Parts: sequence; C-alpha cells; structure tokens
Amino acid sequence: MTGSYTPAGAASGYARPTTTTTGMLQIQIPLFAGGEIQARMKQSLSLEDKAEQGYLRASTQAEASARDNFAKYVRERQKTDALAHLVQSSRDTLSATEVGFKLGSRMGNDVLRAIDALHTARRDLLRSRYAAVVAFLQLKADAATLSTGDIAEMNSRLCCALQVSNADAR
Repeated sequence: MTGSYTPAGAASGYARPTTTTTGMLQIQIPLFAGGEIQARMKQSLSLEDKAEQGYLRASTQAEASARDNFAKYVRERQKTDALAHLVQSSRDTLSATEVGFKLGSRMGNDVLRAIDALHTARRDLLRSRYAAVVAFLQLKADAATLSTGDIAEMNSRLCCALQVSNADAR
C-alpha cells in the first residue's frame, strides 16, 4: 500500500493554493505460481516407471535367454550321447571292414569309407561337445553363477576330450 501528499498551489498555475492527497493500494496476485514441484514429481514418477519397465524387460529377456540356453544344452547333450554311440558303431564298422578286407570280401574303397565315416563322427562329436560346453557356460552366465573356475574346468575338460579323441584317432 502506498500513499502520497502533494501540495499544489500558485506555483502550479492555480490562484488558490490547494492540496492533493492521493492514496493508492497495489495488490499483486500471481496468475501462476509453483508447478515446479509438481513437474519434478511427475518427472520422478515417469523415470521410476521407465526404470521399472527396463527392469521387467531385462528380466524377461534374461529368463528367455536362460530357457533357450538350457534347451540348447539339453539338445547338445543328447546329440553328444548319440554321436558317442555313432563313433563306437563306426569303430566297430571299421574293424569289421578291415577284417573283410584282409579276407578279401571287402574292397579298399570300403575301408576308406569306413575310416571317413569314423573321422566324420569324431569331428561331429567334438563339435557337439564344444557346443554343449558353450551352452552350459551361457546358461551359468544367464543365472549369474559363472566364475573363472568354471571356465578353467571346462577348458581342462575340452583339452582332455581332445587328447582322448586324438589318441583314439591313432
């Protein structure tokens, strides 16, 4: 609130001295105040929703990846077992073919085909073992239980399997 008193008189061009009293009342009413707090709250809630959606999406993806890697591991283990039987069968076939070759009932081509089949089965077995190990390690990584000890153990198993396979090939 403001007020003023101004004497006016002959100096202002009037014949009679007069006084002017002025009173003024000034009120300020903001049309919009605040909103910053509400905006920050909305932003915080939106960021929380975004983080929750990201968490749910990552959780769903991790679960799907774990399911896929488990299925891959089981499939590769079954394939490995079947290929191990195939390798044994190929060995038996090669032995029988070699005996037949010595007796004259088999040709040299038959022996070569049996050797090729045995080597192909061994190659497929090693690939399947490797794929099973990779799937197992990926599964452990998805479950967040993979350690360097696991990797070292799988590495030693693969090296042993490779040495056994090389010894069988001789």
